[in-house]
Amino acid sequence: MLFSKKFVHKRTIFALLETYLIFLIIHLFEITTKMETLNYCNECKKLLNGRSDKKFCDEGCRNNHNNRLNSIAYKNVKNINKILRINRNVLNSLLPNEDKTTVSQKTLLILGFNFEYYTHTYQTKAGNQYYFVYEYGYLKLENNRIMIVKNKSISQ
Repeated sequence: MLFSKKFVHKRTIFALLETYLIFLIIHLFEITTKMETLNYCNECKKLLNGRSDKKFCDEGCRNNHNNRLNSIAYKNVKNINKILRINRNVLNSLLPNEDKTTVSQKTLLILGFNFEYYTHTYQTKAGNQYYFVYEYGYLKLENNRIMIVKNKSISQ
């Protein structure tokens, strides 16, 4: 007998161990490869299931993410719109049912009007410059007086 039973038995055990080690190495390689391609939600960081190009786990996370980005981008616009809304409300309160009225500049300032913000201007043929906040306009007169008017074609 060329090989003893002990030797064959050890040789099979080593072959089995070698096969098992190769299997483990391949399995570990597959696991690490899969881990590298895992995607996580851009908002809540949960593991994503489904398509490989998926970015969010659900509509709520997508909405939260986009709202957060937009709130940062449009913060300045929101502040300007707030000032314009205040200006319009001040002019509206001083001109409820009339075509035009005259008030002092101090009255507008006390009510919170900001003269630096308006939506558009209109220059008359006589050279007067009207400043408009949406449908309400004002003209600076002498002695710190302000004439407030309403453009009825815009408000209808």
